[in-house]
Amino acid sequence: MRKIFFCFFLFSICCFRAIAQSDSIAVKKYSLTSSTTSFALSVVDLFDHYLSPLPYSGIGFRVSNEKNHLFDPAKVFLSDVRRFTMGLGMTVNPTATSSIMNYDFNYGWGVHYHFRPIEHLQLLAGGIADVDFGFKMNARNVNNPVNIDFAMGVYLSVRAIYDIPTYKRTYRLQAELETPFLGFMFVPQLGTSYYEMLMLDGGGDSFHFSSLHNKRGLRQRYFIEVPFRRSTRRFGVAVNLLKYTANDIYFSKNEFTLFYALTTDLFKFTKKKPAPENFIKY
Repeated sequence: MRKIFFCFFLFSICCFRAIAQSDSIAVKKYSLTSSTTSFALSVVDLFDHYLSPLPYSGIGFRVSNEKNHLFDPAKVFLSDVRRFTMGLGMTVNPTATSSIMNYDFNYGWGVHYHFRPIEHLQLLAGGIADVDFGFKMNARNVNNPVNIDFAMGVYLSVRAIYDIPTYKRTYRLQAELETPFLGFMFVPQLGTSYYEMLMLDGGGDSFHFSSLHNKRGLRQRYFIEVPFRRSTRRFGVAVNLLKYTANDIYFSKNEFTLFYALTTDLFKFTKKKPAPENFIKY
């Protein structure tokens, strides 16, 4: 009888340990990185007083990559975002006598805090450190045919995410708003060449502090996410409005965009954080 009781006791301990190990494996969480690559076609309205006193309008094309990641998988209230965007635009003046080619690049990194007031709804608030670089080329034979765009600053950012669960999949609606807050920007002097500004004058009057008094804008994105078997697709619209002024000259750029995006979830393993045994390495 004692042997039977002892064997039953050992068997119970083994069962409890197996259950505990399976529970520990089940609660192990990994913070995935959502990587989204977007392709966009846009309508552009452009005004650059340094290159021309006339407004220009045309079309543009953009490619961007954005990565979103939770800092701690156990604390789902703080995340970071990284994005890189390349854009190309071709615009003409109202009389179609001249054109301006616009090339721009943007990199941003930011942090958002997540609020969950009700089920399926997330409200995000934070800021994004942003770097803009680009240049515009006027096709006309003028004294100053090229203008450089350069700015660094902090954008205030808010997002709203609502998940719609259905029988087979969960759809996601998302809205994003960003506006410039603080930074500095490069603005040329009207009628002065870049050689005169940078070499003779030293560029002292071309770099300006920017805030709500001389730079205003609003970046908007609205889209729906549709999950498929191996990836998630985004379909949406974006509206970018920007105007700024310094050195008694004015600039503006308005862009309406339709975009399509592909989202995949990634996880990075390192020597300090090796892959679990059930992951297969190439």
